[in-house]
Amino acid sequence: MTSMGGITLVLGAGASGLAAARLLAHAGERVRLSFGTALMLAEIVIQLLVLAFGLILLTQSFGLIQRNLDVEWVSLPLSVALVYIPIPIAGFAVVLQAALEIVRLVRERPAQ
Repeated sequence: MTSMGGITLVLGAGASGLAAARLLAHAGERVRLSFGTALMLAEIVIQLLVLAFGLILLTQSFGLIQRNLDVEWVSLPLSVALVYIPIPIAGFAVVLQAALEIVRLVRERPAQ
């Protein structure tokens, strides 16, 4: 896989993960009243999976940056690692968003 292909793959995966998390959170609002606890548990599981994805992005991206520190672009005297710097930031954002969503879901749990 080329470097540009890898960049596109990783950034696309991060963006789609965030988009899916927000879409599921908004879709859940409409049907929360009719399904109650089962829906809340499903949303928490989904958010835990999103959180795990964010942790993978956060932890594995530093190795990717490290491996590309000595590689320079042909057209510019800059390190290719600069392209990968947003990945741990995005991973942190995904983890934070999922954790906040889980806290919100637990606080708004339906009455038994």
